[in-house]
Amino acid sequence: MSPCGLVYHYFRSKDELLLAVLERNSFLPALRELLAIAPDQPATEVLPRIATGFSAMVAERADFMSLVLRESQTNPEVAAAMGKLIGEALELLVTYLGGRVAAGELRPHDVTVTARAIFQSIVAGHLNRLPAPGFEAGLVDVILHGVLAR
Repeated sequence: MSPCGLVYHYFRSKDELLLAVLERNSFLPALRELLAIAPDQPATEVLPRIATGFSAMVAERADFMSLVLRESQTNPEVAAAMGKLIGEALELLVTYLGGRVAAGELRPHDVTVTARAIFQSIVAGHLNRLPAPGFEAGLVDVILHGVLAR
């Protein structure tokens, strides 16, 4: 049996293989682990770790992510899988941020916007090959402190 034929012994189609690779290469396991041990840790410590970890994952998988994003434009199964992964990642971060609002560390706001801003800024930066060194720290600083002079 050829190596290509062997792949179809384990996966019924190219789409099923791509979905398995997508799930295996997602940032979710690391994000779940971080937020499971850090729900009471301050955002000033946790958000930089999330941004840096997510950025490193995107950087090392940028070509794969580009492929998956392109494929998701025409393949409903891949789009649904991406939506599920993105939704769970957002929910994890939204839950963490909501807890920090409830603790009084962060002001009340739409924490979904904050979570999306972090993830989308990092993904867009890497897919466009634009992130400068220290980008993640600057992003988190702007999110936590804003840009208004005090």
